Amino acid sequence: MLFRSRVKGLGTRRRHFLDSLQRVYPGIPRDSLFRHDRRVNPRPLPSYLSDRDFAKKDIRVDLGEDVVNFLREWAPSAGISSNLVYLNTPRLPLRNTARKVDIRYDDDAFNINSMQARSGSSDLSVTGSVTGLRRTLLGRGRLKGDLDIYCKRLNLNELLTALEMGKDTSAAVSGDEDDSFVVDSLENASASLDSMSVIVIPANIDANVRLHASRVFYSDILVKPMDANLKVAKRCLQLTDASLRTNLGDVSLDAFYATRTKDDIMLGADLQLVDMSAEGIIHMLPMVDDLLPALRSFQGKLSCRVSVTGQLDTMMNVIMPTVDGLVRITGRDLEITDAGDLRKVTRYLFRNPDIGHIDDLAVDAIVENNQVEIYPFLLGVDRYQLALMGVQNLDGKMRYNASVIKAPLLPIKFGINVTGKPGDLRFSIGRSKYRSGKVPVFTEELDDIQINIGKAIRSIFDTGVEKAIQSTTSGYENLNRRKKELGYTNQLPKDFLSNFEYQEMQAEIFAEEMKDYNASVDAEVDAALDASLAEISGSAAAPRGRKSKK
Repeated sequence: MLFRSRVKGLGTRRRHFLDSLQRVYPGIPRDSLFRHDRRVNPRPLPSYLSDRDFAKKDIRVDLGEDVVNFLREWAPSAGISSNLVYLNTPRLPLRNTARKVDIRYDDDAFNINSMQARSGSSDLSVTGSVTGLRRTLLGRGRLKGDLDIYCKRLNLNELLTALEMGKDTSAAVSGDEDDSFVVDSLENASASLDSMSVIVIPANIDANVRLHASRVFYSDILVKPMDANLKVAKRCLQLTDASLRTNLGDVSLDAFYATRTKDDIMLGADLQLVDMSAEGIIHMLPMVDDLLPALRSFQGKLSCRVSVTGQLDTMMNVIMPTVDGLVRITGRDLEITDAGDLRKVTRYLFRNPDIGHIDDLAVDAIVENNQVEIYPFLLGVDRYQLALMGVQNLDGKMRYNASVIKAPLLPIKFGINVTGKPGDLRFSIGRSKYRSGKVPVFTEELDDIQINIGKAIRSIFDTGVEKAIQSTTSGYENLNRRKKELGYTNQLPKDFLSNFEYQEMQAEIFAEEMKDYNASVDAEVDAALDASLAEISGSAAAPRGRKSKK
């Protein structure tokens, strides 16, 4: 270990600054200049430093006055090599060990050449550097890290449960050797945001991390593998270029999580789920079930793109009225399962209760102003083509319209209005909202909103969270401008069919379905007759065959 004295250059910048202040305030004692300047020229704290309760979550190390004075006068440097190191802290009360440790450090930086760490059942191999150490130890700086982390196994269930336990660090720890708080393993723990309170990002950490994990366990979801880039700064965590292959389907994700104050906890995500069932999408992203409850009715492989921003409360619950963004669902060759209200709609539209095959599905929904607006989209149901649109409030109230665009032999292009709440829906038959067959398209404007949200999430450290979120408003303005140009409204049509027109339409549908039914019955009868004739012919040929042998 080497020690270099700091005395020669101690406080050069400090003395120059004091000299400048002395010229500005000649009547103020030199040892009071800093305090007087701060009183005369108060500097407002950034918002992320203003919450005193969150400030308690920052990294603090109480070294004592002797060590602090030592670090001010000396610049130690050394190397650490060890086959086994124990590190126990009440904030992460798992048994933490490190093997094959090779670290070089001076008074301001750690250079980690190798370190194989284990926390509970998770293992991490870490290389990289941590700087800003001296000022952080003296209580005035930020730790800056640049790390590469490789995990064979990352048990988030265990780690998040341990961090939740470690939030209560008030338990007394008697002496440096006391490890009574340590838990060897929480192997059977299951993490869920429903049971967690806010995780505060320390303000004095500024880090870039590149992560690869071969296997990740979270809730009952198994991920293998996972790659992601993480950046931490100003009480914000940003996740970019994350790709996961899970037991439910493939996932890609950009996201941020900001904990600036108790009243300003924000979340943003640009999430893509590929080749998942509706149950899998809802299990991984429960918010979708609130926004699009009819999604449960579709059986088959779906893809989902969710680009949203919103606020959380201190119990990690999404504050739904603050959510803005876009939800896009696509799928092919789907089936409508027996799912209550949606099945009622199909039976109301068509006499055949077994109609339920969806050729293709592409739904775009905007979440804004405490409601979900589903923009017009085409839906192929067997030989029919429908256009659907609607609005659903976050309290469950809804109004939807399904209009027939294409149907064989129908004398009238009709539609159905659906209003009310799930379990208490009202239906009315009217003329098609799109009798001309032209359905308004907003693909370009919706694409723009999705792109803007993705850019905002990736730029929170360049422009700040507030400005990044504000930059998404232009997409919504363009969408509203386009709606005015086309004269589009989300109101339901009110020109209803007369009883005569409705009966005529139902008669045509019934006649067409009976024609198909009769054709299928004729085909079955012909097949049965052919089979019977083949059997009779075979029986008649058998005796002649035996006689010829004689």
